[in-house]
Amino acid sequence: MRRYRGKNGEMVLSQLVFFRKKGRGVPKRGVVVTQFRKTWKAACDSAGKPDALFHDFRRTAVRNMIRTGVSRKIAMLLSGHKTESVFERYNITDDHDLEDAVRKTQEYVAQLPKERKKVVEFDAADNEMERSK
Repeated sequence: MRRYRGKNGEMVLSQLVFFRKKGRGVPKRGVVVTQFRKTWKAACDSAGKPDALFHDFRRTAVRNMIRTGVSRKIAMLLSGHKTESVFERYNITDDHDLEDAVRKTQEYVAQLPKERKKVVEFDAADNEMERSK
């Protein structure tokens, strides 16, 4: 989130990644940037990622949120996805995800008790008598 000074000098927190500050041709601060190619290019260049695409970062953010356990609903709200189907296009899995799932399953199974509980036979006649009481 970015901050800018409002008209009374107060700090305003913009929910937008790209917004315009007051200046030539911009009557007020915090105006939405509708065309941000130049701004995006400058941001990527300064980050050392000149060939990065906007959706590359969105995809990375979705994967990171899911991998760290953020709920799908919250991840969708943060990433701006309105439907599960589009969200799933960004939630890409790879071999690392599959290996992690297998490792977690093996760890879970390893911690289960080694001895099984004794199974008690179910007598249908005893059960019928209990119901009739």
